[in-house]
Formats: sequence, C-alpha cells, structure tokens
Amino acid sequence: MMAENDYLIGKDVITKDAYKLGEIQDYSCETVSWSIIGLRVKSGSNVAPLLNIGSGKSMILLQPDDFTINDVVLLDDTIEEVRSKITADRSDYLSINSMIGMSIYASDGLLVGTIDSIEVDYSKWKLISMQVKLDKAAHQALGVKKILFGKKISGILMSQIDGIRDSVILSLDTDSIRGQMIIL
Repeated sequence: MMAENDYLIGKDVITKDAYKLGEIQDYSCETVSWSIIGLRVKSGSNVAPLLNIGSGKSMILLQPDDFTINDVVLLDDTIEEVRSKITADRSDYLSINSMIGMSIYASDGLLVGTIDSIEVDYSKWKLISMQVKLDKAAHQALGVKKILFGKKISGILMSQIDGIRDSVILSLDTDSIRGQMIIL
C-alpha cells in the first residue's frame, strides 16, 4: 500500500491482548536502501514497566511487520511477544520527519526546493519518492510557469539522493530533473 509519510503518524499501536503500546510519532530509516527500520512510538506509562524500557513516556522503536492498519495499528503479537520487536529509540538512524522541509539541490548546484512529503510503500516498508515544493528561482530553470501559489513536483526517487546531511544533494542535474518531474 502506497501513502504519504504522515499516514501512520498519530495512530495508536495496540497489541493482540489489547495493550496500548503508545502513539506513532515518526519513522526511522537507513539511507542505503531507504528501508524503514522502525516506527518511533511514544510509549504509555502503563506499558513501560511491562516492556522494561525505562520510565513512562519513553520513545521506543518498533520493528515494521505485517500490521493491520485502520484507525489504529493492530499488532499480531501479545505484549510478551512484542518485546523482541522493540528497542530503545536511538538517534543512529535518520528520522523521516527531520527530512520534511529540508532543502534539495541538483547535482549542478540548483536549489530545487524543499521536501514537502515522502511517498512510502507500507507493504515493503520503504521510502519510494518525494514531493518537492519548488524554490522560486527553480521555476525558470525547470521550465515551470510561476503562479501565485507555490508549485510542487513529484517523480524524484529516494534512490536518486546522492547525499544527505543538513540538506539533500541529488545525483540528478537540472536537465534530468526537468525530464522526469511531474508537476502537481
């Protein structure tokens, strides 16, 4: 199932035996295959002692699995079984929410814009592509007509990211972006 990165944000995570683990706040991913390695869940104070994860309201990392997703995220595990799928949250991995709003540059130095949202394949737990809010200066370079409101483009794949720190550097130059972008 494909959806934007905020699809699961704010949903409660419930075990098979009806314990509320907490609420999904974010996702952590690695930047080679762009796989989601964990759902960042703010745990409730009532489950922290059961899971031996420290004090209440701790942030935990829940490994992705074949969850049932509706208004809540239902796990196919009991509270005891889910222990092996939870670790303390560490900042070793990139947070998807931290990417939203990051500046994106083409390989030839053009400031393309900022990340507006990220498309996620929830069946594979992978980041696929991003929507970019264009910078005003990028309109002309990319051949996009200026309008009163900002334009967004899609079609830039996560695999086309060459580097990421405080900003995103693409492996694509301006001409390549122009050739594959979809104006929204």
